[in-house]
Amino acid sequence: MNRSTRLKPVQQHADNQLRDAALALAHANEELQRQEESLGQLVAYRDEYGRDFRLHGESARDVSWLRNYQVFLAQLNRGVEQQRLVIEQCRQRVSQARERWEAASRKARALDNAVDRIRRDEERGERRREQRLLDDRARPRDATGD
Repeated sequence: MNRSTRLKPVQQHADNQLRDAALALAHANEELQRQEESLGQLVAYRDEYGRDFRLHGESARDVSWLRNYQVFLAQLNRGVEQQRLVIEQCRQRVSQARERWEAASRKARALDNAVDRIRRDEERGERRREQRLLDDRARPRDATGD
């Protein structure tokens, strides 16, 4: 068995690692997108809630209602900040997944290049052996049997 054939399982393993890293990166990006959409919805709800208060409720509200409104708005603001932290963590996971994918890609490319180089060397060696055989057969034999 030649070297390029023996390296085939290693090459397949590197390709599998690359595929797994690409899937992990895709999942991390999808999660980031979901979290960003959640933040957008939360911010829109908070802004709408504040707008509704300014448009409709400033005049006829009692002190208890105003206090509840302030508490609820503070909770919404904390939720927005927490969601921003979640997004930052997701961005870090995307960055780490991208780094793993890039490393796996470099490794797979390097291995592919090495196997290609080995295969070319093997083919060149095989062509030389075949040429030597042809040369040996074409060479005239002397009468003594040498």
